[in-house]
Amino acid sequence: MTDSCKNDSLDSIRCALGIIGDRYTALLIKSMHDGPMRFKDFEKTIDGISPRTLSQRLTMLEEQKIIEKGTCPESPGRLHYKLTQSGLDLDGVIHSLAEWGKRRQTK
Repeated sequence: MTDSCKNDSLDSIRCALGIIGDRYTALLIKSMHDGPMRFKDFEKTIDGISPRTLSQRLTMLEEQKIIEKGTCPESPGRLHYKLTQSGLDLDGVIHSLAEWGKRRQTK
């Protein structure tokens, strides 16, 4: 991912979309905005996502260091996913996308 990212705007956008441009990925990131989530929480929150796709997206986000997997403090042995600092840095981007989408729906 980073190897193909150059310093010009088009390559930077291509690089970012390579991470968050897949279907459901931005929704997963937005879902974790308020705190860690378990696999089954994503399944309940995001309509239409299959367990296979969910697993693939979570793995990719973990590999890109956007999220990290850990155990729930209140339920040892149960895994959850939470945003890393890099993932938290996407909050403004995701919020801007949501606002843009809202404006498009009202036209």
